[in-house]
Amino acid sequence: MVLSLKLTAVRSSDVASVAESVAGFAALHGVPSELVPVEAAMRRKAVIVVPPVNGWTVIGWPRFTSFPIGVSRWLSAELNTVASVVDVFDDDWSHVAISDGVVRDRYSTTPLNQVSPGTTSREANRRWGGNPRAVGVTFGVDPDPIAPYFAGVGIRLLKALWHRARPSYSGKVWPDDSFALWKVWAFVDLWRHLGITYPEPQAAEGEHRIGVAYETFDSPPLSTDSDAD
Repeated sequence: MVLSLKLTAVRSSDVASVAESVAGFAALHGVPSELVPVEAAMRRKAVIVVPPVNGWTVIGWPRFTSFPIGVSRWLSAELNTVASVVDVFDDDWSHVAISDGVVRDRYSTTPLNQVSPGTTSREANRRWGGNPRAVGVTFGVDPDPIAPYFAGVGIRLLKALWHRARPSYSGKVWPDDSFALWKVWAFVDLWRHLGITYPEPQAAEGEHRIGVAYETFDSPPLSTDSDAD
């Protein structure tokens, strides 16, 4: 099965407010929704809102949802906060930094996959090459430790080839990282440096996650993200 993850982390400790805002976004587009126990949400196509860790609430969107950047911009403005959006598909991942409803930076491990056909590599890299300093300013962190996670395709390929030649080479950005830079899960280590904890697939005992069940995730009426958002 192809790995597909769509996640938004918002800097907020009020999980109920975040869940209500997710429902509010649906209402704004005329889509009925309801808050449901996470046990029911797991059997439906629903948004999962995970209780905050270190002041960050993580939202998991259903696979192949087409609007995480748009809704994350809206949440950032509505909650007056910052948001980190991660989109994983197969072996590639992207990250979008948002504050005050405005996209501050975009990064993709494969920039050409994020743009319209016919777009040049130079233009794709300009849009999706990532700017660690912009991300550092957005989230209030030192940009130097996170800069290596925004590596281009060539650097990640070289690291993977070096590991193949010398298996002892871990390929991690920092020794305490969990994943090699060329692995799709490297975004988890980036998130850690931003202060965000990637949630476990299953809720821990006593952890109360909230489900937000939309009547539909089709577009329209919910708008589809584009590289111009």
